[in-house]
Amino acid sequence: MTAAGKAAIYAGSFDPWSFGHQYVLDAGLEVFDAVHVLAAVNPAKQGTLSPETRARLIAHSIDPFKDWSRREPPFHVGRNVIVSATAGLVVDYAREQGITHLLRGLRSTSDFESEFNLYFSNRAIVPSIQTWAIMCPPDLLHCSSTYVRTVVGKSGVAFVGTSFLAQCAMLRKPAFVGEVFDLVQACSRARFENEPADLEPGDLNAGLQAFFTRFMSAGVLLNPLNDSLSRESLRAFVRGREGALRELLAEKKYPSEDVAELWALLVKALCRNSADARENWDVLGAVEALAGNLGRTLIPLLPRKAIEAKL
Repeated sequence: MTAAGKAAIYAGSFDPWSFGHQYVLDAGLEVFDAVHVLAAVNPAKQGTLSPETRARLIAHSIDPFKDWSRREPPFHVGRNVIVSATAGLVVDYAREQGITHLLRGLRSTSDFESEFNLYFSNRAIVPSIQTWAIMCPPDLLHCSSTYVRTVVGKSGVAFVGTSFLAQCAMLRKPAFVGEVFDLVQACSRARFENEPADLEPGDLNAGLQAFFTRFMSAGVLLNPLNDSLSRESLRAFVRGREGALRELLAEKKYPSEDVAELWALLVKALCRNSADARENWDVLGAVEALAGNLGRTLIPLLPRKAIEAKL
C-alpha cells in the first residue's frame, strides 16, 4: 500500500517539539507526500507555551534559516511540511483539510493503549480517518516533551533533545542566543559528518549543549544584551547569506567563515560598546572560557582568530 498523493496530519501538544517528534515527521515524509504538523491543545496537559509559539518553534526547528517570528501560522516549511496550530479537535482540522490519515509516534506499550483508544474515538467522529504509527528508535525512546521540560537548563545534561531556541523560550532567555546556537549547529553538521578523525556527529549536539547550558547560567554576560536589536542583526546576516549557506550545506561543505560571523554577532551583542576592540576581546575570552572543550578540535567550533577578524 502506498500513500502517493496523500497528506497526513501529525498532531500533538509538542510542548516543546523534540528530536523524537522530528524522527516521526521524517519517517512520515518517507510515506506521505505532505505532512501537516499540528500544535494542538490537550485538555489533560498543562501547557507551558501557547499553540502559536509551539508552531513557530516547530517551524524553526525544521528550518532555522527562516525568520518565523514575524509570520502567522500556518507556516509552509519547504515543499511538503505545513505547521499550524489549533485549539479544536484534530479530526475537525482533518475534515476541513480533506485529510484522512493521522501520523502518530509510539514509544511504549502505554503509548499504544492510549493511541488504540484515540483511534476509535476519532473514527466515531470521522469514520474515514486512518492512523499510521511510527515506532521510535531505541536512542530516542526517552526523548519526550516531559523529559525535555525536566532537564532543560540543568547542568551536566549532554542531551536535552530540543532546539536551543525552544530552550530559550522555556528558560525565558533571549531568543537571539538560541537562534545563533541553532544556526551554528545547522552549519556544522556537515563538518562532523565528514571529519570522523576529528569528532563524531553525536559530539556536535553534546558539545554545543554543554556550552549553551554554561552560557545560560552566566547571567552577568546576558545583562547588556538587547534581544530585539541583536535579532535584527542576525536577520540581516541570514537574509544576505541564506542562499549561499543552503547551497554549501547541500554540498556538505562546512561554512567556516559564516560560523565565525555567527559567533562574532553573539560577542557583539554582549558588548555595551561593540566598537571597543578591547571590550570585544574581553567578552570573547569569557565566551571562549565557557565553551571549554569546543576549541580542542582540528577546526575549532569557536575559532578565536577567525572571530576576532569579524569583530
